Amino acid sequence: MPRVKKILENLTELKKAIDILPTEQRDAAECLFVEISFLHETLEKLKKEVNSDGAVIKTGWGNAQQIKENPALKSYNVSIMRYSQLIKQIIDMLPKASKNEVDPFLDFVKNPES
Repeated sequence: MPRVKKILENLTELKKAIDILPTEQRDAAECLFVEISFLHETLEKLKKEVNSDGAVIKTGWGNAQQIKENPALKSYNVSIMRYSQLIKQIIDMLPKASKNEVDPFLDFVKNPES
């Protein structure tokens, strides 16, 4: 849970960062943020489903069973790519920090394991 808490805190920081954008960019960034929030919730649900059912599942009846990739995993993979693209779009809108200035949110995005 500490990782999820850190992600949620960083989403809160991202929302705050949107407020400093010029008005013409803020509306677009807020729309992107709504989609990011939706995808965040969707990704959590898909992740739980994959963790519960596994990456592969059996389908069919009796002797006609097949093993295939869990549809939730396919959805997760597509959604995580879109989530990353949306985050990048918002980050690209933000004013660039000076070379001496440290931005904790961008540090997290660039190196989430630290």
